[in-house]
Formats: sequence, C-alpha cells, structure tokens
Amino acid sequence: MSNKGTLDKNIAKYIEDTNLLPKSYNDLYKKNTSVTVKVENVVKYGIFVQIQDENKGKGLLHITKFQNMYVKRIEDYLQIGDIIEDVKIIDVTQDSLAFSTLHLKLEQKYMVKTQDQTDIQEIKDRIAQRVGIISKDAEKKIEDFIKKKGIVPFVMAMGTVIDDFNYDLSIKLVEEIEKKARDYL
Repeated sequence: MSNKGTLDKNIAKYIEDTNLLPKSYNDLYKKNTSVTVKVENVVKYGIFVQIQDENKGKGLLHITKFQNMYVKRIEDYLQIGDIIEDVKIIDVTQDSLAFSTLHLKLEQKYMVKTQDQTDIQEIKDRIAQRVGIISKDAEKKIEDFIKKKGIVPFVMAMGTVIDDFNYDLSIKLVEEIEKKARDYL
C-alpha cells in the first residue's frame, strides 16, 4: 500500500521541471564561444571568473592562457571586480569551465608593487622560511636598511649569513617564559 515510488517520481519530476537542480555546464555553455566575465579572485596561477549571464558559470583563466607573452604578475593586469569582454570558453566539463584571452591584447593597468617591493617581499619570505614568522619590527629594519644602503648589500650579506644561521628561537622563548615564571613562584 506504499505510494513511495510514485511520490519519489513526482518529486523528481517537479525538481526537474522547476529547474531546482543545478544544470551541467555541458548543457549551458559551448566550447569556443565568447562571453563577458567578472574577475572573482586573483591567484598566482591565474584568475577565477564568473560569466555575466543568468547562469553565472564559474571557472579558471589560467595564466598560460592569459596573454601571448610571459606574465609574471597577473594582478598587474586585472583585479577583483574587473569585467573582461570577449573571453573565449576553451573547455567545458560537467562542473568546470576554462577560459582564454590569448586572442585579446590586455594592457597592464595596475602596478600593485614596484619591483623593489616585490624583491623585498621575496627577501622577507626567504628569511621567514628560515626563522618562521617575521615581526613588524624586523620587517621595518629590513625596509629601512634597503632604503638607506640598497638591496644589493643586504642580499649579499643575507646570502652569506642565512645558511649558517643556527639560532634556536624556541629556546629563547622558553628562557623568557622561565624568567616570567619566576614572578609567579
């Protein structure tokens, strides 16, 4: 006396008819068509975009499919919220889209960081790999030294010091804790 099978079929038909289930990108988009997209996120390897249509398809524009030249920093060209027209869909799967702008000539319109700022960040990253988190005071000292004396002497000195640097920061922290603990004894 169960109507469960009929009920399940009716629910499935209703969902399909009312379009509540997300459709496959294969049903919505075709390869080699052009679309307008909005930049949603910028990462080192490309940008994530959303198609500006009623279906709001999302996918990746990989940095290798961005321009017909080497691009070191995609964020110098695009930022979150930018709109790009005439973007080609180069691959469509059930749940992903891939895009290309190789056919477009996009201009570099942002200079988020100068080369010196990029180099300084690479120096900070290298030091952080060796010692862990860098304090704001240490970052300021690095920037001040480079501003006064230049980046070359800093990098040369860092190259000779960093590999031989064997200071255990954790022991220094434990020593400070021991000193403070004496106040509570």
